[in-house]
Amino acid sequence: MISKLLKVLKPSPMKSLVKQVLKSGFINQYKALELFAREGNWHTTDYARYMKSVEAWEIDPAYEANLRKNLPLAKIKITDTFKEIRLVQEKYDFVVSDNSMSLYGNNDQYCEHFMLFPDVFRILMDHSVLVVNVIPKVYPENKVKYPYLFNPKQCELRKEFYKTETPEDISWEQLIGAYSDYASQNGFRVEKTIIKKRNFVYYLALFLKKE
Repeated sequence: MISKLLKVLKPSPMKSLVKQVLKSGFINQYKALELFAREGNWHTTDYARYMKSVEAWEIDPAYEANLRKNLPLAKIKITDTFKEIRLVQEKYDFVVSDNSMSLYGNNDQYCEHFMLFPDVFRILMDHSVLVVNVIPKVYPENKVKYPYLFNPKQCELRKEFYKTETPEDISWEQLIGAYSDYASQNGFRVEKTIIKKRNFVYYLALFLKKE
């Protein structure tokens, strides 16, 4: 009974993360964008209440009704995120990519959040926080539950994106270094990072400042 109560009282990884972000004072517009919203109830509701505005993008219209129900004050777009990110003129200072863990899209054309780069930088304010899902490594029990993880194509794309020879086991130094390089190439600097464990997937929050 006590363990169940503690579980209820313990803040979710996203709620804990966003509280740290807001406490830092790094962002000031509180203008959030969820890139892969689904129904909005996985974690978007955990931070929506702290933001002045929330926009949520989702490609599948089957999720629209529940997305609007879960985020009644948000601006909802049923759209292809990878196309929308190249067209939208708005800028945001809290952007979250709760992407799939492996390959997805028509003919598995997308992998994790890799194809958002470098376009994601064009929608960021001068001081902004970009939150991405990262997977440093998977363990045998993860592969049993999710046998599609780290298939050959995903490993090749991880190898290319992170500039590593060990795509199945990447250190935090390598991971953060890769994002720092992408930021630098696109006019931003990584000021600091926050890492929050979800399971074998982690939130990596990148505090970005326009150079």
